[in-house]
Amino acid sequence: MNEYAPLYTRLIAYILDVLVMFLLLTPLWVWFIIGLTGPKSGGYLLGYSMFLPLIWIGGRCFYLVLFWYHRGATPGMNAVKIKVVSTDGAPLDLRKALIRYLGFFACTIPYGAGFLVALFTRKKQGLQDIIGGTVVLKKA
Repeated sequence: MNEYAPLYTRLIAYILDVLVMFLLLTPLWVWFIIGLTGPKSGGYLLGYSMFLPLIWIGGRCFYLVLFWYHRGATPGMNAVKIKVVSTDGAPLDLRKALIRYLGFFACTIPYGAGFLVALFTRKKQGLQDIIGGTVVLKKA
């Protein structure tokens, strides 16, 4: 029988993935900060700052969905030896990975409260897992 991953392990994996995403997007942030201090910073702020959150969300979506779909785990999840699968144990298809990401995004809106649902469910499913029909398991 598979053992469900505890919330603290999932949190460590998430923090590792945020660090990876930060490193991948560092050139974008450097470019933005350089623009803030340039001679045209006012126009720069109006023109480009509205796209940064979209790029961050889009990059995060691409990163998470790609790894969930192709590998069943992000680099952070691999580091702590956990994986995400469908509730029937099958690997995620692209549709389930996208639905899980939408649930993941929704969990972050109320200050991450959607993740705390995992403390109260038998399968340790967060809101994103319930919405996506997934579970997170410890790797054998």
